[in-house]
Amino acid sequence: MNRTVRTLLGLLMIGLVALTSCKKDQKEPHQNEGTTYVNVAISIPTATGLRDVTPGKGDEGEYNPKGKWNGKDAIEDITVYVVDKNSVSWDGYTKDDFEIVNASQNPDPDNKAITIKPKKAILTTPGNKKVYVVINAPQAIKDYLNKAIPNEFEQAYEKAVSVIAAKEATKADGDGNDVILMTNATAPAEQTIEDGVKAEEAKNGTKNQIKVQVQRAVA
Repeated sequence: MNRTVRTLLGLLMIGLVALTSCKKDQKEPHQNEGTTYVNVAISIPTATGLRDVTPGKGDEGEYNPKGKWNGKDAIEDITVYVVDKNSVSWDGYTKDDFEIVNASQNPDPDNKAITIKPKKAILTTPGNKKVYVVINAPQAIKDYLNKAIPNEFEQAYEKAVSVIAAKEATKADGDGNDVILMTNATAPAEQTIEDGVKAEEAKNGTKNQIKVQVQRAVA
């Protein structure tokens, strides 16, 4: 970890302490409390520097090699945050908790994105929410966001993205696969979450499924 990244991480931790100390009278966010469930469908456009490695697809030099797609092992973990001004509901997903559909396998001919579908729905409250995603983020970043106060979450996420972008957008795991750091491609818009939706309904995408596009973090 270089000096710039260490400095930014330090500033994040200092900011978190200051943020929580001045908001002692505000209720801290609780994970997974509510009366309904929500799930996400995460898309990664192949034109943003990722390579579809389905056999016969995606020549080695077709896209930026720094961001090449190496399949399921290239994404080690995902954290999803469902946020409004009063609460933050979140969950983390490891390799066994999501499935990946390569662009060439997508049944929609107009959809050229790689799609990631978590197998677990998130318990939350109904109402207007924003959804934030981080992929392959350092643990310090996830710890910081997990403790963020609801009405300050957007600010905390922007700081986290700055740190992620300061790191190299791609690193290698122990098997030589690329591990690509990703965040929301654009600022999330509010989405209406319906009350009383069952976990299976959200997981299957029949109700309360939010689509989020992500992109490789670039310094």
